[in-house]
Amino acid sequence: MVMIGYGQNFPDILCAGPLGAAMKAPILMARATSTGPALTFTEPREIQHGIVIGGTGLIPDEAVRTILGLDECIEILAK
Repeated sequence: MVMIGYGQNFPDILCAGPLGAAMKAPILMARATSTGPALTFTEPREIQHGIVIGGTGLIPDEAVRTILGLDECIEILAK
C-alpha cells in the first residue's frame, strides 16, 4: 500500500505524514501530468493498493490507475 498526494501542494502531503507512518505506507508525490517518479516506485514492487490524498481535481483517476498499474475496469472508490 502507498499513499499518493499532490506534489505541488504541501499541506496535503504534510497532513498525510502521520497516517502514512501509522500504516507503514510510503507517501508518493504526483501530479496529474507527472506520474513517472511514483510509477518508478510502485511498478517493480507490484503495489496495487493506495490511498489518494486530495481530490480528483488534483490527481485524476487516470493518474492513479497509471501509478498503481490498474486496469480501466477497476473501480476507484471515493470516500
